This record gives sequence, structure tokens and C-alpha cells, in this order.
Amino acid sequence: FLIGIATGFAFQEDNISLETKYPIIPTPQQITYGETELNFNTFSIDNSGFSQEAELLKSFFIKQGLSEGNSGLKIKFIQKDISENKSDEAYSLKIDDEIIISAKTSKGAFYAVQTLKQLFRKGENQATLPQLFITDWPAFKIRGLMHDTGRNYQSLAQLKEQIEVLALYKYNVFHWHL
Repeated sequence: FLIGIATGFAFQEDNISLETKYPIIPTPQQITYGETELNFNTFSIDNSGFSQEAELLKSFFIKQGLSEGNSGLKIKFIQKDISENKSDEAYSLKIDDEIIISAKTSKGAFYAVQTLKQLFRKGENQATLPQLFITDWPAFKIRGLMHDTGRNYQSLAQLKEQIEVLALYKYNVFHWHL
């Protein structure tokens, strides 16, 4: 009986759609999931104009235990207009046999990196990302949080942690009442 339950759970895990397995907050404007996952343990980045964002992604992967190498997953940053929307924060992200991040400005490239960080899964010996294509731009120009220190005191370390989470969810304003 227990073997049947264990087998059922293992089978159920394999049948989970990529959309269920890799949610993104906020939901992108346009997203198409593929059929497979991309596994890798090394990476190389071609930044082509988005050096700060490339460095941010590189440091994230290194903190996750991955190493940089020419034979690994290729990641390209491309500076170009996103035709679906004229927002400076628009980006497209394609994950297939390589990763292509396209954006008009560094803001768009930054938000693409944040999306990639949300999709990232680390296993024992390798990292995994879903096959997908995203075109995204913000639904609202201002996405923010107000923090009133006088009514809700928090340490500087806690505030920095909250700002990191806000960036991950693509907030762009932190209004601080001192």
C-alpha cells in the first residue's frame, strides 16, 4: 500500500505543468511555457551593454553554487525596443537552449533578471529553469510600499531585506516616513 502511495506521488510530481511548477509574481503580460526544463551547472554571460544587470545575475548564480565557464548555459543580454509596449521597463525573456534577455533600458533588463531569479530552482547537482518565452511590462507606472518608521520600527537589516523582496516582485518605489 505504501509503495503505491509513494509511486503515485512520484508520478504526480512528473505530471505537474511548468506553469504550476514555476509561478511568477506579478504575472507577466505575455507568457508561453514550453514542454521541458533546462538543466545546467555552469554558465557564461554576454552582457552587450547591460553590465550591472549581468553582474547582478552572475553574483546570484555564484551564490547558488554555480560556476562560470564557457561550456555552460549561454546567457545573452540584448539592448533593443520591445515592440509590444513602449515602457522603459519592458523586457522579453526567452529560455530555451540558451537564455536571451532583451530590453530597451537597464530597468527592463533588471526586471528580467528578477523574473529569472524567481524561476530559478537549485537541485543537488544542477540548476533548473523552465523552457518559456515572456514579454512583460508594468501594468502600473508606480508600484510601491510606504514604510512609517515612527509607527513600525524595524532594524536597518530588516529594511534592506524587505527592499530586496520588493525588488524581486518588481516594485519601483519605496516611500519612507522617518
